[in-house]
Amino acid sequence: MTKTDERFEVTPQVLEAMRQSERDNRWLEEHPEALEPYRGQWVVVYQQRIIAHSPDAREAARAAPARTYPGSTLFYVPTREEAEAVRIL
Repeated sequence: MTKTDERFEVTPQVLEAMRQSERDNRWLEEHPEALEPYRGQWVVVYQQRIIAHSPDAREAARAAPARTYPGSTLFYVPTREEAEAVRIL
């Protein structure tokens, strides 16, 4: 295994993108109903809006590239059956 010593510079733009993502996550926690129409799909959230969605994650990501929407979040919205399923670890 090779260890690299690359540093990630935390610029004001990176900080703002992180803050945007946090704001969107809080919004989703407060408004879970916004995701109902997208069950079983991948969604991209940006500035408290669903800006792209698709059953295919790559397609959703291509529709809303991070360079255009810094701080956007891509995630899967489980179907009701998936959300209620029992997980065995």
